[in-house]
Amino acid sequence: MSSREEIEGLVFRLQAARDTQSVDQTLACIDQSCTFRVVGTDELSALTAVNDTPEKLRGAATALIEVWDLSGLRNVSIHIDGDTALVHRAGTVTFKPTGVTMPSELMEKITFKDGLIVEYLQFADTYQIAGTMGIIPA
Repeated sequence: MSSREEIEGLVFRLQAARDTQSVDQTLACIDQSCTFRVVGTDELSALTAVNDTPEKLRGAATALIEVWDLSGLRNVSIHIDGDTALVHRAGTVTFKPTGVTMPSELMEKITFKDGLIVEYLQFADTYQIAGTMGIIPA
């Protein structure tokens, strides 16, 4: 088990990689056996599909970084239990294809093992995201 400071440092490293739009730096934070998904209904599978192979993780990281700018989010709180961090973030996100910036709030459950992410669940307003992306009518 890692210390609170180590887990927080890993969370900050992931956020910095994501904010600088670096797929490779983002993936450097993730174990190849990691499971990542945005939690939501199967009807939004383009958004909520499980990514659990190195190829799927690279594809998801690339797609997210190409489409969304999350650098306007700030940490509201970080709760740590063992090797799991629960991160509450709020602020603005930008949908790059249209330049639309919107207020957003999300929760992340990030589990680490040996300094890398092994599970990443993101809880966000999937209805707002799907409407912005044109997956459903806005």
